[in-house]
Amino acid sequence: ATLRPAPFTLTLDTVGYWPRARALWLGATQVPEPLPALARSLNEALAVCGFTPEPRPFRPHVTLARKVAQWKGAPAPAPAPIPWPAETLCLVESVTDPAGARYRVLRRWPLAGG
Repeated sequence: ATLRPAPFTLTLDTVGYWPRARALWLGATQVPEPLPALARSLNEALAVCGFTPEPRPFRPHVTLARKVAQWKGAPAPAPAPIPWPAETLCLVESVTDPAGARYRVLRRWPLAGG
């Protein structure tokens, strides 16, 4: 696997909920192979640098809402598919505080050919 795969498109087409995080999210039923391969490569490179790899399975998603009080567990209707073209890898700092989550792009790298 490589840290600079060719650009790809992730199609967001499913809604989910993580009860422990109380987060409602939009995800993909089909994940293009470059994305999990990139996640594996990043974990391997970070382990070499002394970081602990993420033990949970990689699930690409977009968080729609945090602190969702309750989810009835009933399946959400499938949204119209949203194609999300990936042409750049971004290192993003995430800070969560009582006011919510803030994200800041620290660095960007074009994907190979992108």
